Amino acid sequence: MQASAETFQPRVAVVTGAGSGIGAACVQLLAKSGMSCVAVDIADLPHLSAAEGVRVVIGDVGDEATAKSAIAAALVLGDLHAVFNVAGVTGPPGPIESMETSDFDRVFAVNVRGTALMVKHALPVMVDGGTIVNMSSAVGLVGGPAQAVYSASKHAVVGLTKSVALDAAPRGIRVNCLCPGVVDTPMSGLAGASEGLREQWASAHPLGRYAQPEEIAAAALWLASDNACFVTGVAMPVDGGYLAR
Repeated sequence: MQASAETFQPRVAVVTGAGSGIGAACVQLLAKSGMSCVAVDIADLPHLSAAEGVRVVIGDVGDEATAKSAIAAALVLGDLHAVFNVAGVTGPPGPIESMETSDFDRVFAVNVRGTALMVKHALPVMVDGGTIVNMSSAVGLVGGPAQAVYSASKHAVVGLTKSVALDAAPRGIRVNCLCPGVVDTPMSGLAGASEGLREQWASAHPLGRYAQPEEIAAAALWLASDNACFVTGVAMPVDGGYLAR
């Protein structure tokens, strides 16, 4: 799946979670297509600050001020065409009995409230024909052992996406989300996992491997492209067949 300037028409985009993984891959693909981009992350992004056509906003997406700053920065670059809500956290794995309230609050603050706040402030200023791509997970469509809180938050992103898609459709704005399987990002912890665990995670996908961030980013840009102009309210798996088992 390839994204190109020919199939991806928007000119200004916001990407959250832009510091690494899928978010960073989205920024790279957007830059290749000639788009201007606001890169949002909780940490500084010096490697992006000097990039042409990229503005950096540092902040916690769970804080409404971050969403306001990101959208304001986008409007300096031009009309807002696309938002990619990629920022997310997993929280400590384990059974629900081991959950701390602070863990629950943090996961939902980033994964759900952060997505909702960015959508809230993007929609009023987004151009007709604009698009929003949220990031759920395969476990946002099914359960995941030892992932009750994370899975619940990603189910919430799916529900948010479908409801906002209905509200935004009369304005010609499309809202979709992706549901990836395991992706080789810092958040997944694959880099520090044992070889046996890496093989176990790979074998959970019928294609026999886990995804690379660029593959999920390419799917995100396809959803935001004119090639997907009749697609809205969709929770699209990009999971190597994980959910088809």
